[in-house]
Amino acid sequence: MMVGTNDIVAMDPHQSRHEILHRRLDQLQLSAAAICAVDAGVGSRVRPELEKRLSDANDLLNRLNGTASTPESWRDLASVDASLRKTSGLVLTWLAAAEARRSGLDGGSCTVAERIIDGVKRRGGPAWDGAAVPAEAESVDHQDLLIRVQFPDDGVWSLPMILHELGHVMGSGIWQERHLDVVRTERVYPLQRALASAGAEEPREWYHRRELFADVYATYVGGPSFLASCVALRFAPSVAKADTATHPSPMRRVAVMLEVLGRMETARESEEARLVSVAADLRQLWVNQIDQSPDDLGVAEIDRGFVEECWSLLHEELPQIRYRTLRVALRVAYDLAHGTAESADIREGTDVLNGAWLARLSGGPVTAERISLRALDMLKTA
Repeated sequence: MMVGTNDIVAMDPHQSRHEILHRRLDQLQLSAAAICAVDAGVGSRVRPELEKRLSDANDLLNRLNGTASTPESWRDLASVDASLRKTSGLVLTWLAAAEARRSGLDGGSCTVAERIIDGVKRRGGPAWDGAAVPAEAESVDHQDLLIRVQFPDDGVWSLPMILHELGHVMGSGIWQERHLDVVRTERVYPLQRALASAGAEEPREWYHRRELFADVYATYVGGPSFLASCVALRFAPSVAKADTATHPSPMRRVAVMLEVLGRMETARESEEARLVSVAADLRQLWVNQIDQSPDDLGVAEIDRGFVEECWSLLHEELPQIRYRTLRVALRVAYDLAHGTAESADIREGTDVLNGAWLARLSGGPVTAERISLRALDMLKTA
């Protein structure tokens, strides 16, 4: 059968593009079930975002169905095309993440990381339902809803780093309402404004302050456990004073964390001064490594105003997520060191993280590995 020129002319490229995009959409709609089939945990966490993306694309395609070919409609089709391509990339990323989780290589650390994040949400923190997946190093991506957990991991000792990554997610979303007049209001994002101001003066300070906010957040939410992970495991004394293009020096970061712990103790209602006591021990641990005077660990002048702004933002907008006391963590530390189960009812992951570090820093006879294994077992039910 010969195809004539009249048949070619009769073809509607606009409608054909619409049909092709609908076909892609139909294929992508099968992906949620496919991800869940590989790993239900990852699938359940990314499914709402996937369904929202596909629903938005479907709504626009339905509105365009049967419409005339106009510059506006072609722009809308191009927008759907770009959105579906982006969603396709996310689906493949999520499938790979689900496969990594299903392999069991992480030994359950990703599930534990999610429990820690969920615990912060239960305190009233901003909701974030992304999935944790094993990766070369900790990081977070706002687009793919994944927090990456270091593999191979360091047992319970590296888990506080997840709170730093959560800080990157949460900081950009904290907003305040400002009244323009008696009727109108607008949302103001203080952290974004502060970062933009810093970046305008010195481009790399945008990156440095972004990291410092995440340090403030991790300390505010997780107590001294984050500082302990940094000074005992992550920060290299040989580069203690060295800034990089993206990260402030360990000296600057430790000083900021110590400042936040001090403010947290001041903000407490009780007389118990254990946060400051543990902070002093960690300060000394760091000082011993870098052969530096404790007096040199004050907040750098360049960071003072920003730390004040970060503290005020969290203290005013999210006081309910502040880590308030080590009382429960001390019970956990005793159990971890002695193999008892007095704290078996603990349901807050940050208490377990702090309890693990308290047990390890106490210098008892129980090995760090044994403490870690017991803490991970506790976290799996937190």
